[in-house]
Amino acid sequence: MLTGALVIPLQSCGGQTAPLPADWTSPGIEVLASGVGEPGTLAVQQNSVWWINLQEGGVLQLPLLAPSPIQRVSGLSTPKSLALDGADLFWLDATGVVHCSLPICADRRSLTATDPSSNGLALDADRVYWIDRSHVLSCPRSGCDAGGPDVLAAGEDIFYTAIRPLALDEANIYWVRQGGVAVSIPKTGGAPRVVATGGPNYISGVAVDTSTIYWIAFDLRGSDFSGELLRAPIVGGATTVLDTFQGVAYDLAVDDQNVYFTANVGPADAAMANDGNNGIVKAVDKHGGASAAAAFLAQGEINPSSIAVDGAKVYWASSGPSGATGTIKRVDR
Repeated sequence: MLTGALVIPLQSCGGQTAPLPADWTSPGIEVLASGVGEPGTLAVQQNSVWWINLQEGGVLQLPLLAPSPIQRVSGLSTPKSLALDGADLFWLDATGVVHCSLPICADRRSLTATDPSSNGLALDADRVYWIDRSHVLSCPRSGCDAGGPDVLAAGEDIFYTAIRPLALDEANIYWVRQGGVAVSIPKTGGAPRVVATGGPNYISGVAVDTSTIYWIAFDLRGSDFSGELLRAPIVGGATTVLDTFQGVAYDLAVDDQNVYFTANVGPADAAMANDGNNGIVKAVDKHGGASAAAAFLAQGEINPSSIAVDGAKVYWASSGPSGATGTIKRVDR
């Protein structure tokens, strides 16, 4: 059941949902912070929203009961991705993978240097994982040894500029190669296993739950910019198209009922326009089927990017038009 938004039944699984009127505004959207530079990767933890400021090179925390964000880290060179749990914050920047202890973050330490294309940090209880343009890499949370990070997979064709190119469950790591080939590998290493195939060429985000891998992708070839939200069993099996759209996708998140994604929609000239208000935030029933529903949680956004979800709300960052600064928003899920 989709709540907190206008619900639009899909005509069929994978059917194209018609856009809402251009003057339609979403009910119940809260602007949590504005003027926050160019927000990058977003995370929600312990009643706070965290994000990277790509424009000013920092990490910010917004306690949900606080009036304004707190700058936890500053002076970063080309920050790209963050991940956190408990009292540990990790991020990727031009120097490599870096850690500090929360809440003060006064004890920065480098885990390892990385390739400039590195992106997509993910954590489990013991290790840190990330990708570059052709590798999946890992090292202990305490830091890599003198030999550098462990290479878990090589020769991969990964859309390394995606906001969320990597996903984890208890035993495995998942990513989707360009061209729509979903693969997994045990955290302990081994040969990548093809889970499923399908979808457009450019992969914007990957997520998993206990049984399923989800990914969102679009095709930059031609002028149509066709995009799809897809799912497949993590044990292998048929790929299902949950939703289709025209435009450029940015990120996705999943909870117990829905998959949420951000995108700029429209033909090529509109989807790539930095100043257009053609961004959407959308929820789609992750179970699919003929009765599946989709909801526009927000329309008229300017460059919505990273998205996250907790037990009650959906959060996203919008970078705003060229030369302006971004916002952090949320709405009931």
